[in-house]
Amino acid sequence: MADRNDFARGFLFGAVIGGGVALYLTARSSPEVREALRERGTEMGQRARAKAEEMAETARTKAEELRGRARETADDLRGRARDTAEEWRGKARDTVEDLRDRAQEMLKRGRSEAPSALED
Repeated sequence: MADRNDFARGFLFGAVIGGGVALYLTARSSPEVREALRERGTEMGQRARAKAEEMAETARTKAEELRGRARETADDLRGRARDTAEEWRGKARDTVEDLRDRAQEMLKRGRSEAPSALED
């Protein structure tokens, strides 16, 4: 995209300089030549403006497409993150329940073994 902009700028710059040199060199020539050069310069300027507008529209279109893709990618990543978080929440919940069950089992065992340990 930068190459196109550089080309367009160079083209415009060259057209302006060329037109100026042509007007300068023909300043002592006939008025018809100056008028023809002036018209040609105007025509080239209009073409350059039209091309610049076309390039700007293309850039806007591409930017909108990229914005849409970025939104889709962000939504996809958010969904994946949500799914992963839910998966880990479930694993953590299962681990806590397992640890709680083990602790309760140990407490039951400890209560049942405590009286016999005191008798020894």
